[in-house]
Amino acid sequence: MPLDFELSHEQQQFHELASQVMNGFANRRHDLRRQIFIEKNFPRELWQAFADAGFLGSLIPEEYGGSGTGLLPLYLTAEVIGAGGFGCALLTVTSMSIACIVRNGSEAHL
Repeated sequence: MPLDFELSHEQQQFHELASQVMNGFANRRHDLRRQIFIEKNFPRELWQAFADAGFLGSLIPEEYGGSGTGLLPLYLTAEVIGAGGFGCALLTVTSMSIACIVRNGSEAHL
């Protein structure tokens, strides 16, 4: 039986939304890259745009304020950020830290 690697409709929507968010910064990519790679400062407005779109809460269950959509939508977002010329290490590290807290933390942590 062949494996199906096609994205579901919902996953395609996540990818499209991430692309729309990234395209909102298309005219400022050079300045934002300089801020990240030379100034060593991730642009708050780029981070906030992805947070506002709900991508940063992918690994957080809805009952704790996240979207609970899972790992694949998060990495579809990382793919779009990477394709835009930005590193996605901050997204990865932050998300994995959140996953550890959700999995191993107490109610007081959450």
